[in-house]
Amino acid sequence: GRFLRKSAQPLTFTLDLMKKNLAAFGFADPLKSELEHLLTIQADLRRTVSCLQMLVPPSHLMREAGVIGMALHTQALVSYVRCFTSGRRKGLNPEIYALKLDLLALHSSIKELRDKHVAHAVGNDEHCNVLVAAKDTTSPAAGLGVRYWFFAGGDDKHMRGFLRLAGYAQRHVANEVTSTGNALSKKMLGPRATWKKAQRAFYQA
Repeated sequence: GRFLRKSAQPLTFTLDLMKKNLAAFGFADPLKSELEHLLTIQADLRRTVSCLQMLVPPSHLMREAGVIGMALHTQALVSYVRCFTSGRRKGLNPEIYALKLDLLALHSSIKELRDKHVAHAVGNDEHCNVLVAAKDTTSPAAGLGVRYWFFAGGDDKHMRGFLRLAGYAQRHVANEVTSTGNALSKKMLGPRATWKKAQRAFYQA
């Protein structure tokens, strides 16, 4: 059924209301959909930043545990780029970096790294060479060996830059969540409502 958005007496944040036993209901509203998209992007950026914080010096996780470091860096790349793709949700537009050209360039390089290296097989950052052991190039082969390496993350400068990029996007989305949440809260609960108060009232109730 249709959720009751407003009554003659809008919901208020009073102690009397908090004492009532309330139920939670889903509802349809364009602002609600927009807010949900922003919240899922915010969760992706939170994962990105958490992964990068474990890799950026003074953390030595990348060097001391290569597989874990690779997993964290891959998760950071995938989670970050997800924020700029659209499908079931409306993704971010790279134009959020329009006034930060260095971040826009970094964003493009991060996306290319994810698209061409992590998401697809054998890019320029994955190398596999079968080599022959011999005295020189005209000598008989004495044995065969494999040299393989897979790019698992950048140097300290790359990691710091990636963290700065994700942090900027995270702050942008946090502001969008607050703005959209405030608008939805006022629409649903009355002119004095805010997103922060609405969440507090929901969980108290």
